[in-house]
Amino acid sequence: MHELVRIHSIGYDLKNVKVEFKRELKLDVSGIKIEGKQGEILNVPRWAANVLESEKHVEIQDEDMVVQLKQALEKEKMLEEKKNRQLRTNPFSISFDLKFPVVQKDCSNEDLQKRLAQACRDIGDVQNSTTNVQGSMTDWYMHESNRDFMEVCRIAIDIAYENSPRQGIPFIPYDCWGAIYSKGDYTKTHEHWPMIWSWVYNVECCEHCAPLTFDDSSHSIQPKSGNMILFPGWIRHSVPKHTCNHDRIVLAGNFGMNPWQSITGMEFRGATGMSEEFKNMAEWLY
Repeated sequence: MHELVRIHSIGYDLKNVKVEFKRELKLDVSGIKIEGKQGEILNVPRWAANVLESEKHVEIQDEDMVVQLKQALEKEKMLEEKKNRQLRTNPFSISFDLKFPVVQKDCSNEDLQKRLAQACRDIGDVQNSTTNVQGSMTDWYMHESNRDFMEVCRIAIDIAYENSPRQGIPFIPYDCWGAIYSKGDYTKTHEHWPMIWSWVYNVECCEHCAPLTFDDSSHSIQPKSGNMILFPGWIRHSVPKHTCNHDRIVLAGNFGMNPWQSITGMEFRGATGMSEEFKNMAEWLY
């Protein structure tokens, strides 16, 4: 705790803070120039602001250190709680030596890929790097409004039917998006739990583009145009920084069990007590 306070204090004094000038002032101390007119509000380093305020040249305009330190501690607490909820960092997690399917299939379709690439470019970046994808990303639910995106979802689901451990499981797409990686763009490490299957479809790329990396193994897949990659949704994955001068364009998505058909299956096996409200909601989703 004491170390956190000490580190926070150092950074706190070096950060800029807004000050309002009480009188016109011009200073040049050790290469640091501070110049302001009466009533003007400017950013200056906090250590300088403290000195100027003590001489009644300025008035500091932000929250005090106690408030900021409290916010920093709350943020650290939230991050720790989030860490404890993750699959691999949960306090109750144990190690397993297991293999999981990572399925690849050539699903090349030149016309389809051209339309998808153009759609991603036309839509542009609507997420503004607020997701794990640190590049241009479309809306989350493109399959609901674009037939070509829905077609790729169907292809992924067909591959899943062929590779699932139990046949006859009804799948539906939950989300589907497009992403364009320019040079320097990347995707943070993440997973898609609780989804059953996740997939990536390489729309436009070359063999030197950034790979799809599975962070808890030594396995990575170099992109190939038209290649579909399917893997369990709880497997952590990422994309390192894209180094090519051209775009790397992919579609990605998740799917799971159809809730309505799951409910009818439960009723067939004798489940009772299911509320009509829940059944109606599931039927609407179907």
